[in-house]
Amino acid sequence: MRMGAVWSLLMSSQRPSTNPLKEVLRAASKTFPGRSTAQGADTVALVEALARLRLDNLGIPLPEDDLSSPSNPAEVRALAGKRPHLRYLSLDETDDYSMGVFFLPRYSRIPLHDHISMSVASKLLYGTMEVSNYNLLDTDPAEAQTAGSRVEHVSTIVRSDEGDVHSVQTLSPGFANVHEIMACTDCAMLDIIGPPYSQPLRSCQYYELRGGDQLVPIDEPRDFRCRSISMPAVSQRVAELLDEIALERDAP
Repeated sequence: MRMGAVWSLLMSSQRPSTNPLKEVLRAASKTFPGRSTAQGADTVALVEALARLRLDNLGIPLPEDDLSSPSNPAEVRALAGKRPHLRYLSLDETDDYSMGVFFLPRYSRIPLHDHISMSVASKLLYGTMEVSNYNLLDTDPAEAQTAGSRVEHVSTIVRSDEGDVHSVQTLSPGFANVHEIMACTDCAMLDIIGPPYSQPLRSCQYYELRGGDQLVPIDEPRDFRCRSISMPAVSQRVAELLDEIALERDAP
């Protein structure tokens, strides 16, 4: 082996390994520095960090569900009656953004809802889901929450964690800002929202789609429930990484 190659190997072994979760946390703080614009945040660096993130970086176990056999999205959409409840694990929350993991059991859904003046980047950690995205037309988003709005269908995407280009997805204040999510298997999705939901300026409004292009505001659907959960080991891992980032930022 040539000396140059040996030196390269020695130097690479001395470099600290990059922690994908730490890079996501660092990118989130830089992406949402407290300024909100009509165009939304520049999420390029955050999306790149999310693309490298894996489930084991968080220390979250896989579910017992057979992830290789997703249900047909039409079957999930047509399900009537009681749906399984979602769970939400908060990882980090500031005045500028919120970060957490949604756990969606097979056949559950997040109903059609909006993200007023927000940018969102999400990473599907495991599972398969169908996401339908819409743009508001002709209406101020705040007015749409009370009066409704015409919408255009942007896309309906089946997202999978298996190396799918759609495993990371973004939306902005002016694009795909209303969406609905259907779980075709058990799913875990990491969501980063900036700025976060906040009453009364940025509340979450649910809708019913009528005639294919008309949003009608509705109360929270009865078949939708989401409860907060704790995972102490995951929370401790995140807290330690946030402390490291703060020390690095404050270092001379």
